[in-house]
Amino acid sequence: VALALAGHPRLAAGRAAVQQATRSIQVERLAGRPDFTLSVRYGYRPVVGGTNLPDFFSTFVGLRIPLWATRKQHRLADAARFDSTAAASILRGVELALRREVTETAARATAARQRLELLVDGIVPAAGGTVESVLRSYQVGRAEFLTLLAVEDAQYRAQLEAAGVATEYQTHLVMLRELTAKETEP
Repeated sequence: VALALAGHPRLAAGRAAVQQATRSIQVERLAGRPDFTLSVRYGYRPVVGGTNLPDFFSTFVGLRIPLWATRKQHRLADAARFDSTAAASILRGVELALRREVTETAARATAARQRLELLVDGIVPAAGGTVESVLRSYQVGRAEFLTLLAVEDAQYRAQLEAAGVATEYQTHLVMLRELTAKETEP
């Protein structure tokens, strides 16, 4: 079951949420550290009024010190950790729910298949045999017309039930295929 669910879109979305929350933890941790900046610029000056002005270079050095890191960044990092834990818990819940759905659907499909086999291999042929027997008895005057109608009605009901169970079985197979489908690229 675990291998069949590994590529399910709901699980892929949950794993993406966990990865995003983990990256948020790293971002918030880095935001609480000092940040150094160094930049160099070149400025071109055109000729103005016949005077050739010299080009210039400028250099900037910066230092960002997070003075309020304990108030803001550390709390944001804690919140990101809680978000990551929550996303992991949600992913686990989704995985357990999918496993339960697959198990239940597989059990329902198996039960429907067994009922269908019982109907097709036993009940419907037996009902057909009963109709033939009562029809022969009716033709020779040993059975009443209402008895013939009752056994034909039973045969049709058995055939309708077999068709309904076959539909139920196919529905469960489609649901099972959908639950175990892998994520596809658009």
